[in-house]
Amino acid sequence: MKKSGQSVFYSEGNWYKRNLHTHTTRSDGKSSVEEILTGYKKSGYDFISITDHLIYEDYQHLNESNFITIPGTEIHFRHPKSAVHINFILGTDEMIKEGKGEKIAKSERYPLLETQGDLRVIQKVIDDMCSRGFIAIINHPAWSYMEPQEIADLHGFTAIEAYNSGCGVYANTGYANIFWDNLLRRGINMWGVAADDTHTFHPLGDYCSEAYRGWIMVKAASLTRNDIMKAILDGSFYATQGPEIHEFEIKDGHVVFRCSPVEKIYFAKGKGPALGKLSSQNVDTLTEFEYKLKGDELYVRGECIDSKGRRAYTNPIFLK
Repeated sequence: MKKSGQSVFYSEGNWYKRNLHTHTTRSDGKSSVEEILTGYKKSGYDFISITDHLIYEDYQHLNESNFITIPGTEIHFRHPKSAVHINFILGTDEMIKEGKGEKIAKSERYPLLETQGDLRVIQKVIDDMCSRGFIAIINHPAWSYMEPQEIADLHGFTAIEAYNSGCGVYANTGYANIFWDNLLRRGINMWGVAADDTHTFHPLGDYCSEAYRGWIMVKAASLTRNDIMKAILDGSFYATQGPEIHEFEIKDGHVVFRCSPVEKIYFAKGKGPALGKLSSQNVDTLTEFEYKLKGDELYVRGECIDSKGRRAYTNPIFLK
């Protein structure tokens, strides 16, 4: 993972909008694959991952020049006191080529495993899937009633869901930035994503639907699985529910953050309370915040919130 203060916002490439967590009628979703693809394409997304429970399907044959799917699956476990759900997303060409595990089939099913409290059962699956060319993302830890220590005891995660729309809409457990910062303070470095976890219990686009509420904006060389996944591995993206982030970097000893108009901007830095700047008028008037580094920060990441309560997160810049 990158440790420099170089901003992804100045790197070459284009911005692409993606939902990483989607279910269809192949598992417990209410919409067909075709309905999901059509809905997200019409809503301005460039690519999505369909991550049905315990089944991997490759829909790349449905890719178009301006809209693609990147294969994945959500594997969950029966674990005492908490539910452990992990998304596995197919990685880069190099990861697949160098994979030492079993060759990936276009359609695979996975068993629902009982851990009986033994995290090694989960770790074995993470190791196996990563060895086959997938990245691992820990899903909705607040909804799952996971403890930060449980996540810390597992290894191999590329990212954590900082926001999960489905859990936020239906269970008020969508945010996991506290989990994320807890792990970062321990030196367990991972990126943060936002995702819908679409099941479409309500029609796509309906006020009560979880769809189109959380996504990542990826800066990549092109709209291909290989380039998109390279960018995600590098942390070349930000997570959002709506606000746009225009700049985040360390320049001349200062952290610089610029965004679309919001009500609040915060910096989490791994030591001491977060630093914040609030609009005095309780409306979306803030577009920038700068902070002079003191030298004791473990990392720094930016977060902004608009007057509708929608958030956007940068990935951390690691300083230690």
